[in-house]
Amino acid sequence: MGGVFLIGLSMSLTSCDPYLDDILGEWSRPTPGGNVTPDTGGDSTPAAAPTYLKWNDGTQVLEAVEIPDAPSMTSTTTTWSGTYIVSEDVTIDDDVTLGGDVDLIILDGKTLTLTDDHWITASSNTYTLNIYGQSTTTGAGKLVVNTTNQDRSINVESGTVNIHSGIVSATATKDHSIAVWSKNMNVYGGEVEAKGFAIALKVDNLNILGGTVTAENGDGAGEHVIRSSKIIIDGATTSVTVKGGKAKDYGSEQVAASVGILANTSMTINDGEVIVTGGDGVTNMGRGAVAIFVHPAASLTVNGGSLTATGGKAADNRNGGNAFEGSLVIKGGKAKFVGGDGSGTGAGGYGIKYTTSPGIDYYGGSVMALGGSGNTDGEANSDGSSNGDIKNSSGSVQTYRGKSNSTSPWANGGSSISAGDTQSITGTMGIAIPAEW
Repeated sequence: MGGVFLIGLSMSLTSCDPYLDDILGEWSRPTPGGNVTPDTGGDSTPAAAPTYLKWNDGTQVLEAVEIPDAPSMTSTTTTWSGTYIVSEDVTIDDDVTLGGDVDLIILDGKTLTLTDDHWITASSNTYTLNIYGQSTTTGAGKLVVNTTNQDRSINVESGTVNIHSGIVSATATKDHSIAVWSKNMNVYGGEVEAKGFAIALKVDNLNILGGTVTAENGDGAGEHVIRSSKIIIDGATTSVTVKGGKAKDYGSEQVAASVGILANTSMTINDGEVIVTGGDGVTNMGRGAVAIFVHPAASLTVNGGSLTATGGKAADNRNGGNAFEGSLVIKGGKAKFVGGDGSGTGAGGYGIKYTTSPGIDYYGGSVMALGGSGNTDGEANSDGSSNGDIKNSSGSVQTYRGKSNSTSPWANGGSSISAGDTQSITGTMGIAIPAEW
């Protein structure tokens, strides 16, 4: 009976013809006594496992960590607890509730979106929401939560939100709404975009140690863009930009412009670039808003980095906003305070308006206080002629009274300093501010 017989032979494939070698391709010539092995192109290194970026509290840097074996996020995953991987674009058309601590890892180029009017909430539970990406800038994974009829977009008011990497965008546009409300919030890297009609970030303890944070609120809110008890900003590449919304005349009522930052206990800048602007006034509600306000019992301390605070511009013959109100301690870095311009007969805002004496407790770094322009000269600090305005001065403190819209000249805003080598400049209208500022 005819048939086919298969006989197992131990053999090696080889050739003396280079053309056949090309055809065999993936096979290499066997070594004496060895087996045939796939051709790896000479590189025996296994492919690296995919990673995400996580903050290391010990080394104080973002580190690449291998992505764990965890379930993928789906459009029906509405109670979160544990670890999830967002490996494809996902849209959730429902509210999300935290049922425990959460590690959310969003891969590069992927977006997790909650449809309009759906929010993330932990209610009164003290859970932690950790958000991670594989990178920190354009192209990083993104979480988007935008609401128009919710009071908040991300609500972890008794817990913690940690943003290690990736991009987070939270917007709340309903009257009196808040984009992110959390007891604690730590930003280690990535990008955070927060816009609340009333408040962008309402956080008891806010630490921004890396990444980029952009926060603003709506026109006619009359609130604070960032409201916190304790704020710490650090990291050489950290960038924080805060812009207060304009005032608004609703007809039946008028609502003031918004303050940039309110700190009730303390605000400390160790490094990074911080830019804060108060909201502008409008007709029938013309006063410009303060850029940074700290509680009379609190203080703003600048140890390093760069800070620019600018009061809001006025309208309708009102005064410009003050750049800073409160107690100020400068130990390093560069800090510039510019009062908002007044309108018509209104005065320019103060560069620094202190609530307790001395106005500046100064140890080093560079400081400029510049009053806003106005019909009545704005002040560089709230009492530029009395002793004790600036204490412990030992470097570069420059104070300028705001330019007048009338015929009176510029006047020095801080002519009497208690101690130290202080530069004070007096001149005529139109004096040039030093180029470094």
